[in-house]
Amino acid sequence: AGIELDDTGAAPTTDDGAATPVRVDLRVVLLASGVGLVTGLFGVGAGFVVVPALVAAMHLPIKRATATGLVVIVINSAVALTAKIGELQDIHVTVRMGDGRIFPTFIGDAPRNYDYRAVAARLKGMKQVGRIGLAGTLDGDLGYLAVTSLLGTDAQHAELAAVLDGLLDKPGLVLDLRANVGGDETRALALAARLADAPHVYARRLRRSGPAPRDFSEPSLSWVRPREGKAYRKPIVVLIGRGCVSSGEGFAKMMAALPHAVLLGQPTRGASGNPAPVDLPNGVSVWFSRWVDELPDGTPTEGVGVPPAVPVAHVGTGDPTFEAGVAKLRELLPK
Repeated sequence: AGIELDDTGAAPTTDDGAATPVRVDLRVVLLASGVGLVTGLFGVGAGFVVVPALVAAMHLPIKRATATGLVVIVINSAVALTAKIGELQDIHVTVRMGDGRIFPTFIGDAPRNYDYRAVAARLKGMKQVGRIGLAGTLDGDLGYLAVTSLLGTDAQHAELAAVLDGLLDKPGLVLDLRANVGGDETRALALAARLADAPHVYARRLRRSGPAPRDFSEPSLSWVRPREGKAYRKPIVVLIGRGCVSSGEGFAKMMAALPHAVLLGQPTRGASGNPAPVDLPNGVSVWFSRWVDELPDGTPTEGVGVPPAVPVAHVGTGDPTFEAGVAKLRELLPK
């Protein structure tokens, strides 16, 4: 009964090449319906019903039936857990299976406020660094660097840093973080150090220290510092928006702390979590956020984001946020 396969594993066909109709095993339909009815009525998991049902109705060996029941339990548990912790509305909270599959519990809304085709059309000497960066010059004299990810390889980030070094002689810089998906914040620090004039506090973090909802450590301060003997004081316009998330928002905070940098655009996503796993006995792990991220003055950014100093409505053709950023940088250049 069920779908019949030939000895090659393919569904059988008729003489004219048409696939033969697939026969549905009525026992499977009745078994699934019965298991669903019983578990729904009693509010219990399906494992203890599935095993005897498979043995009695489908004549499966007990070991195969037990293994099938365990798979059902794992799937049901993962789905239920994902739905429950999804109420946290935290993109860093994920359920990861033993086979590597990852189930996000919350996606969130991140409307795009960038058009890199329009940006690329304005750039001279454009250079792309893997999937993490895009650079070039604007109108022959301004520097432009988009950092779209803090993931990638060490070699890619070394190349990206070298590209930034090549733009530091320009009179001003547009730093585009609008599509930064986050990753390793230390990589953002390495880039920000090239743009800093002096040490500045850019964030305050309260780290989880116990099981209770409000068990947090005393606030710790995060600093951005310039490279030794190399202070940068030229004007910078930093483009931000909802696509800038997690460690990308840490990068935006670093730049907001610099007196010669101006954030322009729309608020970032407001999702910084520094996640870590809790391993369950069945091989499933749950990743959860470990800190409360704040601006230096103690203002939480979770769900709110890093605000721009110059709000810009992303309305119009091409890339209006980018164009507004270039115009603002022109205003900031020494006369």
